Amino acid sequence: VQIYIDVSGSMIGYRDDILRGVLSCQHEIESEVFLFSTTVVPIRLSDLSKGVFDSTGGTDLGCVLQHLQNTGPTAAVILTDGYVGSIPASAKAALIDRSIQVVLTPSGYQEDLRDIANGFHYFYGGKK
Repeated sequence: VQIYIDVSGSMIGYRDDILRGVLSCQHEIESEVFLFSTTVVPIRLSDLSKGVFDSTGGTDLGCVLQHLQNTGPTAAVILTDGYVGSIPASAKAALIDRSIQVVLTPSGYQEDLRDIANGFHYFYGGKK
């Protein structure tokens, strides 16, 4: 399972809670996860625990979809607010056999991800 964490500007109020949640199950996770805004950046769990990383500020799920296609995992979890833009038909077709679970913020938007997600879940951490 590959884990993708949205670190765009709209996620800043949820970042600490999401990072704590991911780190609380680090014994079940490979040595790294992936951060995204408009690019995908791998980050080791040891560095994630420091809470210091860069973001381009925007959100473009296209980089995540391309990364999934290039790396070929059978499953992925995407933590986001869901405001990621439309998904191209070619990406939908390429990811049809993947198990993609989406964890949304409390006011998260499902519509952009509906065509690729196998399930939606909600994160109930507090926005600061």
